[in-house]
Amino acid sequence: MGVAGWKKPVKIAIAAAAVCIALLVFAGNAAFLLSSNHYLYSLAAATATPQNSRAAVDPETAALISADVVSYVRGWRNMKYASLFSSEELSHLADVRDKVALFKLSFYILVAATAAAFLTILAMDKDLRKFVVIFGRALFASGAIAVAISTILFLLSSANFDASFTVFHKILFGSSQWQFPSDYLLVNLFTAGFFASFAKAVVVAAFAEGLALMLVSVVVGKFYNQKATSISA
Repeated sequence: MGVAGWKKPVKIAIAAAAVCIALLVFAGNAAFLLSSNHYLYSLAAATATPQNSRAAVDPETAALISADVVSYVRGWRNMKYASLFSSEELSHLADVRDKVALFKLSFYILVAATAAAFLTILAMDKDLRKFVVIFGRALFASGAIAVAISTILFLLSSANFDASFTVFHKILFGSSQWQFPSDYLLVNLFTAGFFASFAKAVVVAAFAEGLALMLVSVVVGKFYNQKATSISA
């Protein structure tokens, strides 16, 4: 049975699964990088400019403070070096901590929604061979979505990262304060270069993973067709 013969609820479930998988690609990359101490600490150390802050901390102390901030926004513990930050910076870090907690919750919801979409498809039609075809099409669609989104994001950020960075923060933090004077400690520990490198890593990985999903879909499709041919023969 071709796509045209599939029931509308099945098509909707496939579309939902494809979108969820594509979003999971980006969310998964971000979650992985956020969970990696080595990556975050190394990136912060490579991009930080602590000598430009009013606190004038040395690189070794800056590394300790950065690790403290990372642990705090992850929700692991309270900050040991809170006294080095202004009330505005601490308020923003609390906002970031809340957003990270919301991101974690959203990630798990996406995983559950993806599983629910495929279980719904299987419940509507228990033909496993047909499910393989549906699974392959969902993978291909999700891969195509991930490639398209990552390409658009890469082009936009490459053309003007500052504008993209501003729009992202306005959406995420709304009217709350997220811009600070250039000599504040926070903006010198986590510079624009830190966020640019982080965003690039997420987007480039999403592009590669999107291509991989499309390739897996093609392989699954060929395997299914060969299997179906041998059975019919």
